[in-house]
Amino acid sequence: MDRPGGSDAEDFPAFDEVLAGRIAGCLEASGEVSAHGRAAALGETYAELDRSGRRRFLALLATRFGPEPADVETAARGWLDATSAADRVAAERALRNALAPPYIRLIRQLSTMPNGVKFVVDLRADLMPIASSTPELGSLDDHLKEILAAWFDFGMLELQRITWDSPAALLEKLIVYEAVIEHSAHREVYGVALVLFGFVPFSLVDRMLGRWADDAPRRTPPPSRRRRRDDR
Repeated sequence: MDRPGGSDAEDFPAFDEVLAGRIAGCLEASGEVSAHGRAAALGETYAELDRSGRRRFLALLATRFGPEPADVETAARGWLDATSAADRVAAERALRNALAPPYIRLIRQLSTMPNGVKFVVDLRADLMPIASSTPELGSLDDHLKEILAAWFDFGMLELQRITWDSPAALLEKLIVYEAVIEHSAHREVYGVALVLFGFVPFSLVDRMLGRWADDAPRRTPPPSRRRRRDDR
């Protein structure tokens, strides 16, 4: 796909149609494997776009793949006209379905890619500066925020210490991390991951051990420790 950018983006009127076709292809995929492959390809396309192209993508996602107004109106009328408890429950279900944007399914598909959680986080970061420009983009931002809040709930996070017995791919990431920080033998490194996606850490926590080893260089204790010692 051609990659529009800056003022050149206006010179590609077919860009939106091609992109819309790819999004629709993801949503219409009949099998999980097919949907996953198409979502991964769409994610790669998005990653190659510049800021202008990404904003066009987000606007397209919000406007063409949001709730269908006619379906929402029909469902709302059904709820207003419901006379029994059973009818109201059914009408509420229909209204919830009508209000659920198709792009939510796409976001969930994108989250299953390698580094998919980070992709969705970056997607919202790209959206936030323009979220207030239209109601549709604002609604897309609300949905992304709700999805991420559910994923990053405290109960959905797993903290696991990384040791030499950890998978090789994880140790490779740690080696890169170690290259940019001061090395110390008195440290423990933990990975933070979402339980939903297995132990694929999106963050590393570096914990300095609190004990002073005999062979470690002595350093001035922090003020809180100095005060406790002085009080004795």
